[in-house]
Amino acid sequence: MPVCGTIWWSTRAGSIFGGTQFVGLENFIQLPGVVGAGSAIANTLVFALISVPLILIGALGVALVLARIKHGGSIYRFLVYFPGSGAGRGRGTDLALPHQYRFRPVQQRD
Repeated sequence: MPVCGTIWWSTRAGSIFGGTQFVGLENFIQLPGVVGAGSAIANTLVFALISVPLILIGALGVALVLARIKHGGSIYRFLVYFPGSGAGRGRGTDLALPHQYRFRPVQQRD
């Protein structure tokens, strides 16, 4: 389950090649001092608050249209829903926010 993995890795410190160690909540305690953390959290919240309702409304609209098709409706439903059932299901969120919110670089300290 991805949620369990996220919780596990959020309590660890280290690198991919050097191994990790358990640090508990230390990562969360240090988070306010990390440069760019505030803007990253704000961007994530803005993205979620805009994209989730738009995607749900769009999906409901498509579902209502597809439910009204009498002849061949199952073919159309398959063609619409099948591509989204795999790894690409999050691709619709790419258009939910303007470019400057999705790819704003985080300022690094020298």
